[in-house]
Amino acid sequence: MFLEKQVIIYVKNIWRLKMGKDLNGKELGRGITQRKDGRYMGRIHIRGSKKEVTLYDRNLKMLKNKVNTYRALAGTSQWDIRMTVTEWFEQWMEIYNVPVLKATTIRNYWDGFKRIQPLIGDRRVIDIKSNNILNALYVLKENGYAQTTIKHLQY
Repeated sequence: MFLEKQVIIYVKNIWRLKMGKDLNGKELGRGITQRKDGRYMGRIHIRGSKKEVTLYDRNLKMLKNKVNTYRALAGTSQWDIRMTVTEWFEQWMEIYNVPVLKATTIRNYWDGFKRIQPLIGDRRVIDIKSNNILNALYVLKENGYAQTTIKHLQY
């Protein structure tokens, strides 16, 4: 009985070690931490993949949303690590956005994606780096798109 309680306490302590914390020591959730520069970082390990996925955002709520979306997609049989950005966007829209968003919001998402699709749409999701996104935004700026349009694509 005593040994059983120690094992349970030990397991609980390991679980607590996996809980990420912010700079003030507040628990943020499993796999989510706050970096010294203030950005939040979420780490996700997908079973069957050797790579660990790391997501970043300055907004904790947005990061948790990204992490949950990524975990949900990774848990479906539709998720493939070799998926292109266009394939991922189409599935993301179909599964998460079309059932709950207004038609005008859906149209705005599609219009925004069509602007960057020629630049990064054929790349694999796992190969996209921040410099690919920055380069795409730079190309849009050079093509004469308004700063507000480019800013909306960043979200």
